[in-house]
Amino acid sequence: MLQKWLWVTTDKEFDELWVKIRLSNPDSVPRSFVEYIEAEWLPDHWRIRWSAVAQQGQNIYERVDTNMLIEAWHHVLKGKFLQGKWNQRADHLICILIRNVELHYKTNYLWQEHGLEGPNLELQQHRNIQKQAQNITSQGIQVRNPCICFILV
Repeated sequence: MLQKWLWVTTDKEFDELWVKIRLSNPDSVPRSFVEYIEAEWLPDHWRIRWSAVAQQGQNIYERVDTNMLIEAWHHVLKGKFLQGKWNQRADHLICILIRNVELHYKTNYLWQEHGLEGPNLELQQHRNIQKQAQNITSQGIQVRNPCICFILV
């Protein structure tokens, strides 16, 4: 039940599963665990960081508080541009960044702009959203709660 609870995508399902976990047999889910989760992980400022409910519709760059993206960039830098060599001198690294890395990303950008190479996934999604937004009329927007959400009809 705990595994499923982590991956639910609606608030209703999240809350229903939490109630089941909270009310389950103390032998399978100790009270101390329930109290710990309620105190440390369920407040809204923490819940948005780990629950799948809070992460719907976000791309990888939103609300990132880990070094995952830095590690990914480091892997690309070492593998692609430094040929996997360790402990390069600082002046050599700066030279590689200016001559090779910058040129590589500028070239990729230009290729994407001129349709010679496909855009990355984030850019594809952004362009799809922009295309779909062109078809939305003001009559197709319903205000459910003026402070919180809009619904496309």
